[in-house]
Amino acid sequence: IVFNGLAATDEVEAQGCDSIDRAADGFGRMMRDIASYGLDGEKKMIAEQCGYHIGRFIYIADAFDDLESDEKSGNYNPLLKKYGTAEKAMESADVIKETLWDSLNAFSNFYALAVSQPINGIDRIIFNIVELGGRDAVKRIIERKNKK
Repeated sequence: IVFNGLAATDEVEAQGCDSIDRAADGFGRMMRDIASYGLDGEKKMIAEQCGYHIGRFIYIADAFDDLESDEKSGNYNPLLKKYGTAEKAMESADVIKETLWDSLNAFSNFYALAVSQPINGIDRIIFNIVELGGRDAVKRIIERKNKK
């Protein structure tokens, strides 16, 4: 599962893809498969969607956080491919933040389905980490970048 997800991500990155959605898709699919491993039926569908959107969020948030270091090092970053420079990407921080919120909102919507079908004993902890921690992480990234 992990190998296939990372291989898909590596392939898109090697192509120099400028689509944020395409770049995040491989990591999202990997997290989808990890989250739903061993489940079936409705629980599997819910876990797949929650895993996919968290994976997508993690990939894009990491790219957002690494803008300047990736620009300096020449490492692949889909946001740099799309916007050209870290500075131009930061000028579009509201658009990037909205994309990240979309992933968290999708996670939350699918998680709401799990309330009546708890996936396992730690699902509430996972929700709090993602919902509260994810939004806070994006706010901290933006605040840190605005101080530079």
